[in-house]
Amino acid sequence: MADKQPLSSAQFMDRLMRRIAVAVFLISVCLAATVVMEYVSDPLADSIHTGTLVLAMVAVILVLPMFLRTILFKIRNRSSKFQPDSFVADAYRQAAERSFGLTFIFLALLDLWANNEPAPFSASIAINATLSLSLAFFSLSFFYLIRPVAGEEDDDFDTEQDA
Repeated sequence: MADKQPLSSAQFMDRLMRRIAVAVFLISVCLAATVVMEYVSDPLADSIHTGTLVLAMVAVILVLPMFLRTILFKIRNRSSKFQPDSFVADAYRQAAERSFGLTFIFLALLDLWANNEPAPFSASIAINATLSLSLAFFSLSFFYLIRPVAGEEDDDFDTEQDA
């Protein structure tokens, strides 16, 4: 039986960032569902609400254990060993920047529209829709940036550790 090697700190942080991106996408779906709940019948809205609670719990379960391990490691070691400095961390930052830019543009357009005509929806719906768009764009952008590109060779970091 092969022994399972522990993750390096870089691998751990990459895995944490990927899980966070998945959790962020799940939360964006919850927020979009909250907007939809305003426009559907009560029985369907109740079902959607139950679904959003389940998705939110899945998001927490997905991230919380690894997040707690990160905090415990930092408390015990007082080290900067877990500072993310990798391809995945760069993609995470780029996705956050793109998401912020899209959110800013969306809010500016929403403001222009609201100044010309009365809004057919409440502020709560506008906020939830904006957050949903921003979070979904962040997570999808992140996964787009880290996708494997055809023709690129996969790095074998195991051989580098032997050198």
